[in-house]
Amino acid sequence: LQQTCSRANGEVWACGRAARDLLADLVQDLSVTCQPQGRDRYQRILAKCKSREIDLGGHLVQKGMALGEFEYLAAEIAARASGEGIWSSTFVTPKEWREQHPLMSEPD
Repeated sequence: LQQTCSRANGEVWACGRAARDLLADLVQDLSVTCQPQGRDRYQRILAKCKSREIDLGGHLVQKGMALGEFEYLAAEIAARASGEGIWSSTFVTPKEWREQHPLMSEPD
């Protein structure tokens, strides 16, 4: 949430908050359903969540506000090619950012 990104002109923008805001706008006043898909290496539950039949993770990746892998890799490649969201900037991966800023990684 606290992560920032830098545009080519040097402008710093709150890309973490922008990702949160995109998701919040997408689900505002709507129900969200999540289907567990397994667990990650830290034993956290992984789930695919939808609202109005929109895959929320896929939508964030498509809009360039999240990194994708596996089934979302094509969406990431398209977002990267069109310079969507974070792909209009330089940034470190969210994982690296959390490692570099452990005290700032708490929810806001």
